[in-house]
Amino acid sequence: MDRSKLFHAISFLVLIYCTARLPLAGDDAISRIIKSRTSEKKQSPTDIIVDNTDARVKGDWTTGDTAEDRYGKDYLFHEAGDGKSRVLYRPPLSASGLYDIYEWHSEGENRTGAAEIVIRHADGETRLSVNQKTGGGSWNFLGRVSLDPEKDHYIEVTDRFEGEKGDVAIADAFRFVPVGSGQSAPSTPSKKPSPRKTPSPASRRKIRPFREYVREVIEELEKRKARDVSGYLMKDKWGKYTGVTETLRYRGVSYMWNECKPGEWVRFSDGKKEKPYGKSYCSGLTLEIFHKAMKRRDRDMGIPEGRESWNGLGPKGIFIVKKLWNVIHIKYKDTGKRVTKRPCPATALELSGLGRVITYGDSSLFEKVLPYDFCDISRSTGYGHSIIFVSWIRSKKTGAIIGFRYYSTQKKTGGQGYRTEYFKGSGGKVLKSQFHAGRVYDNPESWTENKIREADYE
Repeated sequence: MDRSKLFHAISFLVLIYCTARLPLAGDDAISRIIKSRTSEKKQSPTDIIVDNTDARVKGDWTTGDTAEDRYGKDYLFHEAGDGKSRVLYRPPLSASGLYDIYEWHSEGENRTGAAEIVIRHADGETRLSVNQKTGGGSWNFLGRVSLDPEKDHYIEVTDRFEGEKGDVAIADAFRFVPVGSGQSAPSTPSKKPSPRKTPSPASRRKIRPFREYVREVIEELEKRKARDVSGYLMKDKWGKYTGVTETLRYRGVSYMWNECKPGEWVRFSDGKKEKPYGKSYCSGLTLEIFHKAMKRRDRDMGIPEGRESWNGLGPKGIFIVKKLWNVIHIKYKDTGKRVTKRPCPATALELSGLGRVITYGDSSLFEKVLPYDFCDISRSTGYGHSIIFVSWIRSKKTGAIIGFRYYSTQKKTGGQGYRTEYFKGSGGKVLKSQFHAGRVYDNPESWTENKIREADYE
């Protein structure tokens, strides 16, 4: 064979090989992931990814493909509007149950800091606000919800948001993971790492017991007490002082207040003037401890300030938790139904799915109560108290539980501090039947269904 024929023969073989290696239409890496997830759903529950290319678009959304931290080949974006323009993601589910929801967006300076995301689930509707200026190029956990294939379930990204002129909301991809599936987040489709990337759930550090965060917050409060002002003040001033030592913010929204400056006098509804700076009352302080402990855990998990999502609690849900924590009976405004018959910290934790009830006054379960559980008590005098449990006090003769040591804020300690009380019949006034205890789950993977609706209350 002469050289020219040999050259043409080799070229033909190379052409055949290279053609065989080219991906077919719809056979790129992302398409293969989506197809594999879709095909697996008939055999066993697995994570489901719905990209914007599979979503239903209402309104004039623009397609973009320049962001390197996008999911798939492109994404959608829209400037602020009236909420009528939407992108609807409906996952093809084959099994009902609890699902963890994750969102993907490409970050940027012109992204909105409050993208409206609506989750329609088996128990109703939850509205979330997501900061898309940061956290791009990764799966961002939104919360855990119950989904049922027999009911209408979907996620919507709307154009209703507040921001500077030129800001846009991004609609890219969502991931649905059945609880207990053991699935991890798919690898990033982008070849280049995203700037300021938020760690995905699969890359989080080892989770510490939640009680360690509670203990650390208490230690900081004690240090502040030693160097600053402390005190007990059982009064409310909406937007100014509500029983905490400093203002609490969840997802950028304040819901408990101490906006008072050192030495500032505040006149309350009874006409009396007080200096609330650094002061607190019991349910306010224990909620503050819970709040700060949750913030610390978010920090260790790589979740930026203001990006937290405590099992899908929204701006209305966090206020409902606040009311329940303060042992206040409330009803949903639209239905007139009571949120619960037993408002207390333990109930707030269990209804939100963030924790569970240990005991509702059943003394046979007292041994299961552990240090730094969140409790509330009632006395034979008719007064109640919100506390952080520390330890049991036992009879030296029988070893029986006769009292307990706790941390809270009260007149007898001049504000936050440790105190010991005893049960009625053992030298004290606390009623065993009214000792309620709840515990926050150590790992967010243990969160259960959030039953607190994102609704107004009265």
